[in-house]
Amino acid sequence: MLNEVTGDMTSLFVFATVLGVKVLRTSFHLEDIAKKACTYSISSTESLSFCMADEYKKKYDVQHFQIRIQDVPLDVDKMMFKDYLNKVDKVISIRYQQPRDLYHTVHVTFENVATRNKLKDLWAFAIGKHSYRFVPADITNENYLNCFQYRTKLTNLPAGSTAFDLEEILLNVSAKTCFIPRKEMVHTKENALPLLTSLQMTTCSVI
Repeated sequence: MLNEVTGDMTSLFVFATVLGVKVLRTSFHLEDIAKKACTYSISSTESLSFCMADEYKKKYDVQHFQIRIQDVPLDVDKMMFKDYLNKVDKVISIRYQQPRDLYHTVHVTFENVATRNKLKDLWAFAIGKHSYRFVPADITNENYLNCFQYRTKLTNLPAGSTAFDLEEILLNVSAKTCFIPRKEMVHTKENALPLLTSLQMTTCSVI
């Protein structure tokens, strides 16, 4: 019975939201006792039991697909942003990480694991006039660095330029993403950093 291990709990039973799902959570002094608690049924009328937090995370990752969207401006329209993502797949969790400089990193969990294949050839979302770069949450460091292997820089763009304004150029060189950094002070010229997929494309220059 679960009563056999409640004396070893280090916290009371609490309802919490973990990875976007409501769960009943507690903790124990020892890992062995926690594992023992997982063998007991919580209810005599329903088939409910605890599971270890790391096992729960693994099961969750297998069932869903998570991405990390980078360099999202602090003033982004969060409602519009989420509405767009819901068109890709149902969003079951979205978290804006504590901002660094002028940007958020946004962690998104989609309901269906099949969304991984749906997005496998995309590196960015085009939302409104802007481009938002993303990577799978479980991307390896090697693959992440490969994403930045080939890139070029466009300079002296008019102030307020967006990825939408550069669409024709980006399509001509098959750019995967385009990031136009924001600056705290207003400048008359801006720079864009398109990421390209082959070394040959980096030889293209745009004036």
